[in-house]
Amino acid sequence: MRRSAPLMHIAVCALGAIYLIFASLMLYNWIITVFFPTAKLLYSICGVFIPPDPGSAIVLATTGMLLAGSVYYHYDRYKFISCVLVGSLLGSAILVLQLLTVIANAIDAQILMLYGEIVEYGLKEEIMRPDVLLGIPSAIVLYNSVRELRKQW
Repeated sequence: MRRSAPLMHIAVCALGAIYLIFASLMLYNWIITVFFPTAKLLYSICGVFIPPDPGSAIVLATTGMLLAGSVYYHYDRYKFISCVLVGSLLGSAILVLQLLTVIANAIDAQILMLYGEIVEYGLKEEIMRPDVLLGIPSAIVLYNSVRELRKQW
């Protein structure tokens, strides 16, 4: 397992950096929406929908700082694993929350259509968000960090 440790450090640091990039893009979209309503937003990058959501941006930034900052503790194995565990747990939790929101909105749209209302629902925009797409590798990192933590005890 020691040989794959540098690979794990690089992967976790890259994932944290991507979290931070998307958090800054979400904050940029929010600032543009609030203060400069006539300016053009970044709606999507490489197919990833970037909403102007400051709450998600704060969670993404926290997750990114934990994951990218865990590389600082690469000599202290317990601190590294704990930073990775908390960061990946936070990323996986926001993934689950967003998927529950998608399911709730889809059911809501179906109920409204049963009553004869015309509903425009964009499933692609809700699935192709950074918190969903980055939550999947975060769940994999969570599994690996829990397995590594069990080896340590």
